[in-house]
Amino acid sequence: MTKAIGIMDSGLGGFTVFHALEKRYPQQQFIFVADQARAPYGDRLPDEIYQSSARIIQWFQAQSIMEVLIACNTISSTCLDELRAAFPAMTIIGIIDLTVSQFKASDLDKAGLIATQATVNTHLYAEKIKAIQQQCTVIERATPQLVPLIESLADPEEILEALELPMRELNLHTNSLILGCTHYPLIKGLIETVYHHPIYSSIDPIVRYYQHHSFVDGVSELYTTKDAKCLHDQLQMLYHEDREIRLLEI
Repeated sequence: MTKAIGIMDSGLGGFTVFHALEKRYPQQQFIFVADQARAPYGDRLPDEIYQSSARIIQWFQAQSIMEVLIACNTISSTCLDELRAAFPAMTIIGIIDLTVSQFKASDLDKAGLIATQATVNTHLYAEKIKAIQQQCTVIERATPQLVPLIESLADPEEILEALELPMRELNLHTNSLILGCTHYPLIKGLIETVYHHPIYSSIDPIVRYYQHHSFVDGVSELYTTKDAKCLHDQLQMLYHEDREIRLLEI
C-alpha cells in the first residue's frame, strides 16, 4: 500500500499538480508544501535550489512520508540526482521524465519550451526530447517574469506583455510547446491566445503515473512556508475553493 505522498514546489505551481491528483485520486492522502518563503526558485543558483529543496524533503522524512513528487521543473532539472543521493531511503520523483513520456517520436518535430532560467540553463528538456527524436529541433526560452506575475495574481495584460516576445518567436519556429514550469498551466488559457499550436504540460502524465498505485484512505493537507492566509486567498481566487492552509516554519 502507498501511504501519504508528499508534493513540493516553490509555490502555486505545485498546487496545479496537487489539485489534479486530488481530483483523480480522492481517496489518497497528498501532503503539499509550497516553499513560498524562498520562491521563486528559477533565478537561484543550483546549490541554493538544492539546499531549499533538501530542507523540505527532510521535513517530509521526519513525518514518515517516504515518497515525494517534485512538482517543480527547476528542482527536477538542477538537483534531482543530488537529492536522491542525500535521501536514499526515500522515493523522490522528478517530473521532467514524466513530462516527456507523453511524446512519441512522431509527435516531435520543432518543439518549443518555456521555463525558468534555471531549467533552461540545464538543457535537460532538449536532451530528453532528442533521446526520443534525434531530429527534433528544440527551442528553449526562459520566461523569468512569469512566476512572479502568477504568484502575485497579476492582471492578464501584464502576463500577455511578458509572453509577447517569446511567443512571437516560438509561433514562427515551432509547432508544439511544452510548459516547463508547473505554474504555467495556471495561465494556459492566456498562452493559447498567443501561441497557435498544441500545448503540453506535466499534469496529464503525472496523473497517469499514479494510476496503478494502491492507495489508502487519508485526508490531504496543504502547507506554505510563508503566509497561510495569502496562499488561502490565492487559491480561493484561482480555484474558488476555501482550503485550510497550514504554516510550515522551516
